[in-house]
Amino acid sequence: MVRDMCGEVRMEEGFMRTVIEYGTNESKKKIQAAIALIEEQQNIFPTVIRKAISSTAGNISIEFETGGCDREAGTFSEALLKELDIKACEVH
Repeated sequence: MVRDMCGEVRMEEGFMRTVIEYGTNESKKKIQAAIALIEEQQNIFPTVIRKAISSTAGNISIEFETGGCDREAGTFSEALLKELDIKACEVH
């Protein structure tokens, strides 16, 4: 089953990843636009990986190597989830 606009945050020592799943091309474009907006606002440029599972579904992963300071990663991820109106996500 394809999930749309579902988020997941994974944190490990020195690393943080936020993954947002999309189920439509519209959602994919919305996620990409939100990432670009937050990058511009915060002048932070994380690694962004796009993975398609079909022509309209997949996920986008936003990754940070935090090096012991995850403030930028957390600030970026919070702003992104707020921009996308994702109120809750899985945390690992």
